[in-house]
Amino acid sequence: MSPVSRTKGSLLQPLQSLLKSNIVFPIAGFAGVIVLWWVIALFRHEMMPTPPEALAKNLDFILHPFYRRGPGDLGLGWLLLASLRRVCIGFLLEKPNLTVGFVPVNDCAPFAIAWEKGFFRKYGLNVTLSREASWGNSRDGIIFGRLDASPVVSGAVTNARTGAEGARQFPSAPR
Repeated sequence: MSPVSRTKGSLLQPLQSLLKSNIVFPIAGFAGVIVLWWVIALFRHEMMPTPPEALAKNLDFILHPFYRRGPGDLGLGWLLLASLRRVCIGFLLEKPNLTVGFVPVNDCAPFAIAWEKGFFRKYGLNVTLSREASWGNSRDGIIFGRLDASPVVSGAVTNARTGAEGARQFPSAPR
């Protein structure tokens, strides 16, 4: 065997491996899911249509992804774009520096353990823990923006926003 033929063979091996792992296996997995779907649909037809029936029923959605038939009836293309928009906005609004308030009772344990074990730093968050004197201080810290997060008694923030139980109201406009 000549050195040239050995080189060609060695160049094709990574390509064959790549094709097998990135094309053949996913196609085989997809085909397996379709076959499983078909078998289940044949035995439980009242619960699930067969793949050709589902394709025929949804072909309009696939062929026309950008249709608009009203505010709640949008094509898959519009829904995909809206989802990507939300993801992009989420990345832009990410806040790495957080102040987390806590009242020193059992409820603060997840925050304390996460801070102590470095879980916040591991995920790129710079968290400052702020010890609060009472649930009311935690609630007010969240409402007025001094705290980014805090475990509070259930309903405390909602009650504060509605003015229930004498809780302070969120200011409607900055002065």
